[in-house]
Amino acid sequence: YNGCQFPLISSSTTNNTLSRNIDCRLLAITQSHHISFLPSNNNDHNKKHKNKQVIYFYNLSLIELLDIVQFDYKQRKQIYSTQIYYNLIVETLLSEYTTFITSLYEYIFGYSSNDRNRQNIINQPMGSYKLYWYKICMLQPEISFIFRNYEILMNGADILSFLIIHSLEEDELGIVQESLEQILCVLLECLDILDNFIKSKIYKKLYYQKGYLERNEIINTLYKGIETSLMRIIMAMHNYLDQLELPQKNAQRLQSYLVE
Repeated sequence: YNGCQFPLISSSTTNNTLSRNIDCRLLAITQSHHISFLPSNNNDHNKKHKNKQVIYFYNLSLIELLDIVQFDYKQRKQIYSTQIYYNLIVETLLSEYTTFITSLYEYIFGYSSNDRNRQNIINQPMGSYKLYWYKICMLQPEISFIFRNYEILMNGADILSFLIIHSLEEDELGIVQESLEQILCVLLECLDILDNFIKSKIYKKLYYQKGYLERNEIINTLYKGIETSLMRIIMAMHNYLDQLELPQKNAQRLQSYLVE
């Protein structure tokens, strides 16, 4: 039982390709943004183990879905012709992004306007004993928690981009066009918040080691992954982008990627 009434393609089919059955029911119940990953005590091993299992199957479903939206014409057609499944995929993946963006924004600028103690510690000079222990005990665990699902974000961007580019020839109902602006805005916002993080004081305090600023591989990998997916969309939809009504900030960033 996967929490939804119907699979996308009936597994009773004799066609081997279709019987792979990318089961959106699995995607529906393994939305990791609904799972709490707050630090658990030693008596909470079962909950931690269950959470890891859900994330594991969530990643499996995304990898299978990515394979399908790239290479499986027949199942892509089923997604385009069944709006409830298309919407489920888009809403689930964009929810991951909005959660990530909100969490990273709060991490950079503070969880509340009254969080002066945190800012005071971050403003401590390099080499400060208080800053060192705050970084070890608070800043590093918090940022690791925020980026824990970065592979989900990368796979999600790939899935959305391939759904968009293949929709030009296969989406007869035009359902992808309804979500194009939303998808672009979220991807552009994610790049914006990553830029803000890289330029922030807290980033320097986290990764400044032995006289130079270290390069964080996870952040760079995520940034390049999202940019690659965004460029894939731009190249495919270049002739239609001027018809979109994006917020000014997003439109300006999108314009910076366009080649005259």
